Amino acid sequence: MMSRRFKLGTFFGIALFIHWSFFLLPAWIAYSEWSNGGQWIDVLLTLGFVVLLFTCVILHEYGHVLAARAFGVGTRDITMLPIGGVARLERMPQEPWQELIVAVAGPAVNVLIATCLGIGIIAVYGFNLSDSGDSNMFAHRLFAVNIALIVFNMIPAFPMDGGRVFRSIASMFTNHRRATWMAMRLGQVIAVVLFVLGLTYNQPFIPLIAAFIFWVGMMEYRQVDIASQVKDLRVRDAMLRQFCVASIDSPVAEFAERAADQLQRTFPVVDNGVYRGVLPLEQLATAMQTNTSQQTVGQIMQWDTITVDENDLLEEVLVGMPRGTTQIPVLDSDHKVVGLLDTDTCLRRVALRSGRQTDPDAVSSIDYYSPAGDER
Repeated sequence: MMSRRFKLGTFFGIALFIHWSFFLLPAWIAYSEWSNGGQWIDVLLTLGFVVLLFTCVILHEYGHVLAARAFGVGTRDITMLPIGGVARLERMPQEPWQELIVAVAGPAVNVLIATCLGIGIIAVYGFNLSDSGDSNMFAHRLFAVNIALIVFNMIPAFPMDGGRVFRSIASMFTNHRRATWMAMRLGQVIAVVLFVLGLTYNQPFIPLIAAFIFWVGMMEYRQVDIASQVKDLRVRDAMLRQFCVASIDSPVAEFAERAADQLQRTFPVVDNGVYRGVLPLEQLATAMQTNTSQQTVGQIMQWDTITVDENDLLEEVLVGMPRGTTQIPVLDSDHKVVGLLDTDTCLRRVALRSGRQTDPDAVSSIDYYSPAGDER
């Protein structure tokens, strides 16, 4: 989902990206304006308003992330999508009242913007807005849109801001996992209603937003469910302890014979016992089918890879795992390989070692992008 982004800059130490799909929105708006008989100046003014609108959305997201920073929660980045902004927090605050503050901080920014715009409009036109001239002036439209953003974001549809407010309040009376489940179900009901309304009144973006709410809310609940099962555990508690490594100077053909009997999909590559990179099974198979089988492992391996420390918290590793990652080398303080973390089986491994049982449907794949919601 976050692939193919373009960086707009870094503000307050947080990278701001724009997703390629965002450009579909101004293109569609420009086409609609032009097809309805608008002139070039009308198209440019409309696009200018879209820029101002999404500036307000960006400020909304920075309201969330700066509030989270006050509680010691970092932010990976912010990405602008056609349906709004997504801030990826490293984690959510642990205390319900902290999550409540983070959730309302975004709409509070829109309240501030709307207040400033309202004061400005009244200062120029007075309280008799009926004589204020063109009702489509930027200030008036931007004021109305910020009010709409406040109202819409406070709908209790998790993972929207209102849904997070609902979860934070529910967490004060039950555990975090149960509160997330309640918020997700309420959000899904609202998403279905929005989807039907969008189709009924021919509003194409509302069904898209509804689908986003339904899907991302479910994904975030599964993240919370996973986190509840591995809370306070370390990577070493779930890693594979029996694994095969490849020497960096081994001939590809020679190592392939040994790897043929292994169940691994990723082979750590070592040089005198020190970790250097990985050799994926697919890449090894490709080498055997081409003329590169006479090369050494070091010539076809991947050098720039993801690793984790055996003492890392398992919850943080799983939540921050890039999409599509399945097996990760586990290193000790000397940069030597001590295990493999298999994201497809680690929860079952935890269950076996601790005597607990897990739901197979809930842990069959930990291939979710993270954290959702604001993706926050």
